[in-house]
Amino acid sequence: MYLISDLENQVIAIPYAQGYRHLRVLSGYVSPIYVERILNTYKELHLEITVGMISVDGLSIWHHHYFLNLVNRFHDRLEINYHIKRPGNHRKVYYWNESSYKEIVFVGSANFTLNGFGGQQEILIESTFANIEEAFGGLSLISCDNPDVEDYVSFYSVSPRRIEVPTTNMTNEDYGHEIEDSSLVSEAINTISNLYGEYVDLSLIDRTGEVPKRSGLNWGQRDKRNRNQAYIPVPQSVHKADSTFFPHSAMPFLILTDDGEHLVCVMAQQKRKAIETHENNSILGAYFRRRLGLENGAFVEAEDLRRYGRDSVRIYRIDDETYYLDFSV
Repeated sequence: MYLISDLENQVIAIPYAQGYRHLRVLSGYVSPIYVERILNTYKELHLEITVGMISVDGLSIWHHHYFLNLVNRFHDRLEINYHIKRPGNHRKVYYWNESSYKEIVFVGSANFTLNGFGGQQEILIESTFANIEEAFGGLSLISCDNPDVEDYVSFYSVSPRRIEVPTTNMTNEDYGHEIEDSSLVSEAINTISNLYGEYVDLSLIDRTGEVPKRSGLNWGQRDKRNRNQAYIPVPQSVHKADSTFFPHSAMPFLILTDDGEHLVCVMAQQKRKAIETHENNSILGAYFRRRLGLENGAFVEAEDLRRYGRDSVRIYRIDDETYYLDFSV
């Protein structure tokens, strides 16, 4: 049977429920956020991953750092290797190999990414033959945490170029805020684009120059709320300029920060007007309060931002699942 939907359930959840625990993955492209999600969901799963297209496309330095972080955190359950010789290996193979169970193999078009297993139209099929090891043949591997990895892998970062987006004649509807937050009007100053360096600047203050009292960084400043709760406002002008810059609502994505943090986020609220941390939006508020030198749960004022030296954030789009937040001074 061809598998064209519900791929994670068919390929991972069902074998795991049957007792399988060791999954060997060969995929042209792999997203660290999906690896983390799988390891957090399937607590006893052991993953051996080979990223196949490294020799051709190189690798984002942000992805590499996150892979290292994952290997360090899940060192007893995760191995990540890079294929480092040409030609690249574009195969997608998912191989359950247990000594006490029969082998299960899935092959097809789906990369080991959020998009591959849900965001795009992909296909996999269960197809187990005796020569499965040949599917993993011809690989030249180096572990992602090998101290000499930089001698074999071409790592790249962003190189942004500015393109202005008009912000005149904006209305509250453009910004997508609720009636009670009508004073909160955050302008997207610029949209930046090139192959690896699209970005937007998002304001943390409103049109009056103040931090809104009950939204944005102060979203939790209400009765019976965690006062760290917060979101980064995203005006409708950003979505109108490029509706695909940010992911669809509720689809997790990774934000790497200039100070080395990793935040799993989602686009939330009506019209995707807010960036929130996925599991708990107080994580984002606690992060900004730490950067501003404030206590947990503190009310954020414009003076706090002025003292810090910045009242906006710049978010780069690295790829469909990975972003980079710059709040440096």
